[in-house]
Amino acid sequence: MFDDELNSIKFMPERDHTCVKVKLGGTNVLVWKPDEVIDDSSLMQLNADLGFEGMKEEIANLEKCGAGKVIGQSEVDALKKKNPSMRVIPSRWVSAYKSETRVRVSYSSIQVFACHGSTTAPEGL
Repeated sequence: MFDDELNSIKFMPERDHTCVKVKLGGTNVLVWKPDEVIDDSSLMQLNADLGFEGMKEEIANLEKCGAGKVIGQSEVDALKKKNPSMRVIPSRWVSAYKSETRVRVSYSSIQVFACHGSTTAPEGL
């Protein structure tokens, strides 16, 4: 059973959070430092600082590969209107312990547009 409340990256609402500005799809986006990082396989709590470094590394790798184009909600709505069968597939961070000095953080199901029942990702995000 899938639990959409289960996330490997956690933010506590009562805390202040810091972020860094990075490029993704040629656009500046903010990557927020999490309070907790949980390994998706073992459910072990990981070092949040290393998890944040892993998040930044993942975004940098996506940018380096030219993966994605950041678009706003109005563009998504326009695309849905033009292609009524299109849907957005949500994504989430997935974390994994690699070593005492490295936490791998990647995307699971990067948000892609799916048309006509296909979930094949177009070029980019």
